[in-house]
Amino acid sequence: SQSISSGVLCQSFLITLLNAVQWMGNMIYSIHGVLAIKTPECAVVETPAGIGFKLRISKKTNTNLPKIGETLKFFCATVVTREGIDLYGFLQEKELELFNCFTSVSGIGPKGALKIMSAGDTEEITAAIHEGRTDLLVKVGGVGEKKAARIILEMRDKIKGTEGAEHVGIMEMNVSIEEALQTLGFKRHHIAEALKKVPAATTKKEERLKEALKILSKK
Repeated sequence: SQSISSGVLCQSFLITLLNAVQWMGNMIYSIHGVLAIKTPECAVVETPAGIGFKLRISKKTNTNLPKIGETLKFFCATVVTREGIDLYGFLQEKELELFNCFTSVSGIGPKGALKIMSAGDTEEITAAIHEGRTDLLVKVGGVGEKKAARIILEMRDKIKGTEGAEHVGIMEMNVSIEEALQTLGFKRHHIAEALKKVPAATTKKEERLKEALKILSKK
């Protein structure tokens, strides 16, 4: 009974410790400093105090990072799991808000949220949710139909509205372009990276296709 009691106390202590770490982490809302390291999944920002913060980022964020040595600001979310404590970084505050909404959905963890957010601009993903487009979330976000339906059900009223038709149209074009480029032999993840680099102002399908081809030809 003494060993059981000790085990309960130890578990209680760990829970209290994790809660304290989460509380302290939530105080880190943003980090400003110099970009020291960048990889497809992580970035390290060195603050003026000489402290380097490692942040997990989406592939979309990675494509928008400045050059090493330049200054930038990340909005942060602290996630505590059994594996450890991670900081997730976003270049825009609205991306942080969307991330927090995704992780509030049952069955969507931080890594899953980043994967969905890498599929398009915040406005496009938000519009797809508002329009109830489970098909687009399945195709671009890589989630199953049931999970996509749950996302729409739980997030529709939480996120701010946006002009849906235009942004959903861009997502539909990107899906069509991706399918066309795959038939030409390009790999899906290369196509997705290229489409992220196509300017949002390019709203015609033919022009988006040409821009994506230019980017892919440079690889």
